Amino acid sequence: MSPGILLVGLNRHAVLLVMMGTIASLCGCRSESSVHQQPLAVGTVSASTSAAPPIAPTPPLTDEHATLQGYEMAKVHRVVLTSQGSAVLLQSQDSGKILPIFVGGTEALSIDLRNDSKRFQRPLTHDLLDELVVRLGGKIRKVHVDALRGHTFIGRVFCQQHDQWFDVDARPSDAIALALGNNVPIYVSTRVFEQAGVSPNDISGTDPDELPSSPMGRPKDPMQL
Repeated sequence: MSPGILLVGLNRHAVLLVMMGTIASLCGCRSESSVHQQPLAVGTVSASTSAAPPIAPTPPLTDEHATLQGYEMAKVHRVVLTSQGSAVLLQSQDSGKILPIFVGGTEALSIDLRNDSKRFQRPLTHDLLDELVVRLGGKIRKVHVDALRGHTFIGRVFCQQHDQWFDVDARPSDAIALALGNNVPIYVSTRVFEQAGVSPNDISGTDPDELPSSPMGRPKDPMQL
């Protein structure tokens, strides 16, 4: 059955959810994780093997600069390439801590381009998803990094369609890329920064292959992409 037939009769909200799920599946089903060593020879992406409990819902923010309890607003400090993969470094605008999240090469490219306000010659996956959301009457409002389960980060994308809000489960790499492309805030759980964040003093001038360790320890299975 074609995708067009599946979408018949659905309202715009449902269509938007279906399209976001479809695009996410095209990106692949990789998980993103923290990686830590003594000193760290960086890089890991670990797949989650068991069903995770649901994240507690949080109320939507109508003010993009509002404070969300239990979360810290973050920005992309930079994207680094290591011998074992790419890492996005998120920095808390409250505590200044750095959160390394290891991601796939395609997502790293998209995040890096968007962080520099650049675009690829042809639409990348996140460019396509942006356009689909707009054409279906939606807006991306904010993104979260909610939790760290084992070595897998859990994220969400919050959207608005007219007066209705909804959120979609997402890998943090996709959430971050969408946030940069739509100029919306990135919120990271304070608990996640406590679990996997490192001091900015440990990052400055450091070779990407020697990123400092964090309290989480090193995953057993590096680079499951």
